[in-house]
Amino acid sequence: MSKKDYYKILGLEKNASEDEVKKAYRKLAIQYHPDKNPDDKAAEDKFKEVAEAYETLSNPDKKAKYENQQSFNNDSGFGPNMDDFLRNFGFGGNPFGGNPFGGQQQNSKPRGSDLRIKIPITLQEIVNGTHKKIRLNREINCRDCSGTGGKNKDSVVNCAVCAGSGVVTSVQNTPVGQFMHRHSCPNCNGKGKEIKEKCNSCQGQGLVSNLDNIEFDIPAGSTSSINLTVSNLGNEAKGGGDNGDLIVEINEIEHSVMKREGLDIMTDVFISYYDAVIGNDSLEIETVDGFAKIKIEPGTESGKILRLRGKGIPYFNNKLQRGDQWVYLNIFVPKSLTDEELKYVSKIKKIKSAEPTKEKTEHLKGVYSRIREYDELH
Repeated sequence: MSKKDYYKILGLEKNASEDEVKKAYRKLAIQYHPDKNPDDKAAEDKFKEVAEAYETLSNPDKKAKYENQQSFNNDSGFGPNMDDFLRNFGFGGNPFGGNPFGGQQQNSKPRGSDLRIKIPITLQEIVNGTHKKIRLNREINCRDCSGTGGKNKDSVVNCAVCAGSGVVTSVQNTPVGQFMHRHSCPNCNGKGKEIKEKCNSCQGQGLVSNLDNIEFDIPAGSTSSINLTVSNLGNEAKGGGDNGDLIVEINEIEHSVMKREGLDIMTDVFISYYDAVIGNDSLEIETVDGFAKIKIEPGTESGKILRLRGKGIPYFNNKLQRGDQWVYLNIFVPKSLTDEELKYVSKIKKIKSAEPTKEKTEHLKGVYSRIREYDELH
C-alpha cells in the first residue's frame, strides 16, 4: 500500500492538534458525503480517503505507527471503522453499508471459539521438543441437524424481520440530510435464520460436546513464558466455517537437580574434599543431554562456577542456538565420621599448606564476587 499524506488530505499541518483534526474531518465529511453528492464517484472516493485519514490521526496507536512510517493495511485491522466514527459525529453509521474500503466484512463467516489448556512438560521436553496426545472435550456440530439447530430442514426459516439478510436498515435525520445505517438484525443476531422447532439432540444449539483424541507438537524451547497456538483444534463453528484454535499454556515440571533461569540451566554439584585438593579429570555430572564429564582442577575452592557452553535451553523452535549450563561446585563436608576416618582427617591439621592465611586467600573470590561475575557474564 502506498504511503498517503493524511495531514495533506485533511488540509492540515503536521503539528495539527486533535481538535483541528476533528474539525477538518467534520467539514470535509459533510462536503463530500454521498448523500450530498449522489452518483459522484470522485466525491465518494474523497469521502473514503478523508475518513481513512481521520481514523488514523485520531487514534494514538495508529497515528504513532503512521508517523513512524510503519506500513499498515486496512484489511489487517488498521483500517477505519466507518460505523464508529460516523456515529461519533451524529451521522448514524456507514452510508455505504459493509466495509467501504473493500475487504471482507467482519463476522461474514462464522468461526468456532478457541480452547485453552495447560500441558505439563519436563525440562528435557523443553530442550528437545515433544509430541503430545491428549483427550479433549470440544464442541462439534450436531450430527442430527448438521449444526442448524432445527429438528428438520423445514424447521429453519428466514428471519421474519430481516428476510434472511441478517441486517436491517434504519434512517436517521441529520442537519445535512437523511442517512441510512445498516446494522445486525436484533431478531436473529445477524444470522438471517430462525428456528421454529429445535433439534432434540442439541436443543437448538447446533453444537454438542464431544471427547476427541488430539495430537500436536510442542517445539523445542517452549517455556512457561510462551503460549502456543495450534490452528483449527478449537471448537467447531456452528453450521460450518472455520474451527477455533487451541491455545496451549506450558506448565514446566521442576527438575530435581537442574533449575532453568531464562535460557540457562543452573546446577549444584558436590565434590569430595579429596577431589577439591587433588583434582579429578573426569567427574560425571548430569545435563539435559545426558551425563557429561568435567575436569576439576587441583586446589578448587567451594563455590567455583564452571560454564558448559551450549548445554542450556534452545531458542524457541531453534535447536541450533542454546543457552549455557552453569555448574556451582560445592565441597561436601561429612557430618559424621568413624574413629578411623577421624584419625586420617586429624592428620590434615599437621599440613601447614592446608591452613588458610590472609596471604593464601586474598586472591580467592568470595561468594559475592562470584555473583557479580555471573551477573556481568549475563
